[in-house]
Amino acid sequence: MVFNTGIPVGPAAWTGRDGITVCMSCAANEDGYQVTVTDGAQNACGASIACVNFDALDPAGTGRSPHMTGMNMVFEHPGVGWGREVYWTLDSNLMSDAVPDPMADGVFYYIGALSVHEFGHTLNVGDFEYSRVFRDKVAVMRDPYNNMSPTEEDRRHVRAVYYNHVMHDLR
Repeated sequence: MVFNTGIPVGPAAWTGRDGITVCMSCAANEDGYQVTVTDGAQNACGASIACVNFDALDPAGTGRSPHMTGMNMVFEHPGVGWGREVYWTLDSNLMSDAVPDPMADGVFYYIGALSVHEFGHTLNVGDFEYSRVFRDKVAVMRDPYNNMSPTEEDRRHVRAVYYNHVMHDLR
């Protein structure tokens, strides 16, 4: 239930005014852009608890950024993040709280916020914390633990990617 309810929060957060359309099963998927979401074993994402793996970039994309066509999003289950067992939750108020069971060394992660962050990657947006330009911005792509939905900084970057404005280097 946590995965089926929480993961759709991610694509829904990016739709609307930026002109991005997301659907579960599109009969007319003209661009071939597809994201498959799966659960992965512990360490499936290396040091992260969720990740996006994608096919080779399509150089025929019309924007300045290459078009990613086939992606696999993984949420580790069971997962370990920063040395503690991950307990996925639908309660955003529990984000980063310790699990109260004294026998468990675990932490709650709100799956909706991590889904929003991971779907940002499918839009060709990197992690802001590693960027000279964006590392201090308030954004879900910088800190999904405290910013659980796209901020204006996130949306500004997506618009730059898709409307051929100068995209900032995220390295």
